[in-house]
Amino acid sequence: MESLEKLTYLTDRLVDFEAMANRSSSNVIEYDVAGGHCVGTGLYYHKDCAIQMCYVSGGTRFPEHSHDEVEIFVVIDGSGEVLIQGIPRTFQAQSVITVPIGTRHSWNFQTTTKLLCITIPASTAYPRSGERAAEPSH
Repeated sequence: MESLEKLTYLTDRLVDFEAMANRSSSNVIEYDVAGGHCVGTGLYYHKDCAIQMCYVSGGTRFPEHSHDEVEIFVVIDGSGEVLIQGIPRTFQAQSVITVPIGTRHSWNFQTTTKLLCITIPASTAYPRSGERAAEPSH
């Protein structure tokens, strides 16, 4: 399968999954955090990579934490600030944020935000098909 075909195949599945996620919670993780709420839908899971679409309410703050995975975030819509190793960085639609393994970071979502979240390797905190995911550790 050519690269463009693979991307089209994956994109078609992402759209289908969002519709399914509204009807079923098998690939959905929800948790309350300081000042707000986050919902993530598992789009793809393999031991080497996980992809999740996250919806975070405005005013939500994730306290400082780190992960054993690389995290890549693509902001679809919304705005806020992420603090990475003590350095503030604002984000908005079309921002791409990379958080290396073990890097301390925290989030402050100013508006309701939609993000595509990618972890490498896959995190156990990200939903897999047919499974309920564990909440992230802080």
